[in-house]
Amino acid sequence: MQAMFTMMNSSRVGVAVQSLGAAEVSFQNALAYAKDRRQGRAPGVEGKGPDPIIHHPDVRKNLLTMKALVEGARALYIDSAMALDVRARHPDAAVRNEAEEELALLTPVLKAFISECAMEVTELGIGIFGGHGYVHEHGMEHLYRDARIVPLYEGTNAIQALDLVHRKINQSEGRALQRYLGRIEAEMHSACGEPQLAELTGALSAGMARLRVASSQLRSWSEAGEHARLAAAASDYLRLFGLVATGGMWLRMARVALSAKEDAAYLQGKIKTATYFGSCLLPETAQLALRIGQGGEALGITAEEF
Repeated sequence: MQAMFTMMNSSRVGVAVQSLGAAEVSFQNALAYAKDRRQGRAPGVEGKGPDPIIHHPDVRKNLLTMKALVEGARALYIDSAMALDVRARHPDAAVRNEAEEELALLTPVLKAFISECAMEVTELGIGIFGGHGYVHEHGMEHLYRDARIVPLYEGTNAIQALDLVHRKINQSEGRALQRYLGRIEAEMHSACGEPQLAELTGALSAGMARLRVASSQLRSWSEAGEHARLAAAASDYLRLFGLVATGGMWLRMARVALSAKEDAAYLQGKIKTATYFGSCLLPETAQLALRIGQGGEALGITAEEF
């Protein structure tokens, strides 16, 4: 039985990698197309036009969303892959055990959150191509179809969310969850003196506070046996967790970019994308926290009332 669960968890992490692959190709294709395709006059661009569509604010916003999700999710996966090595090779058994618990905690998040990001990214990629994105010519619709199946693999994303709220956040009496959140908070503390990271750090701090409140609420529901409330909040909680975890990875990447000296344009792009993640994507945690706090009360409609 244990071997079966080990195989399934490995497969769940594997489909997260498949999701990243489809999302990355969609982003790269959309970026290249946006630099080449010319249409209309973009505000603030000199010349006679037509301008490359990457200069249009809405296209740039969509590309930034794709970049923020792809690169953030990739960092989240790589961080977990490092925990795999720690679990397998570290000489200290206690450290190996902590890595095992972190991987167990993150496996449903990796599988579900990253596959949801891939759906969002590949859908945006179709939109950047316009009508061309919907036909076979450029393959953008194929990437979306590749991404759309992944949330159904190896236990649907709803099942992953139930696993997270019923089992994973409660493992070791919640110590694994607290260790992981503490690691993100340590990253936030290290970034406190960096003005360029203030917006991301502030948004991440607010998201972390919401995640801690939600985690406490879900654990209390679990102890009280209020399984219907847990089930109603599960998917929103997983996405809240994924956004905060990815925000932590963006903060780490931005801190490294600030300290590096080479390839200034690439590194500034990293910092600006991190800021965008904080200002435009992390605020979703407020809405998620609100829905979690309702405990499924809005779901009171009966089968007959549908």
